[in-house]
Amino acid sequence: MAESFNLGLNAEQEERANKLHFGNVVIDMLFQGPIGTYSFPDGYEEELEKLAKQKEQARRFSRLENKPLLPSLDYAEVKGLSFEARQKLAEHRPASLGQASRLGGVSPADITVLLIYLEQRGG
Repeated sequence: MAESFNLGLNAEQEERANKLHFGNVVIDMLFQGPIGTYSFPDGYEEELEKLAKQKEQARRFSRLENKPLLPSLDYAEVKGLSFEARQKLAEHRPASLGQASRLGGVSPADITVLLIYLEQRGG
């Protein structure tokens, strides 16, 4: 059973911290002092904002990770892909955007181009 500590947060700070659902490792990085006397270090709000942004990026990435790529997709038709990306994608025929992002020669810019292409086609 987890112990709870009164960290002296006002209602707004407590609500913001609760929304982030931190694990113990992150909490240990944010707090200082012996057990029961934790306090937030200076600049903690900026750190919480950064962590919230990272959490949102991870959520968006996980949604895109499994976005399917049709086996019949003609990569030569996708304007904006680099020549090397077209070659690698046509050769390996990844089943998802996540697989495509892990191919050597396929840059994050190429993944963005693919994502836009898929969205324009209702995919």
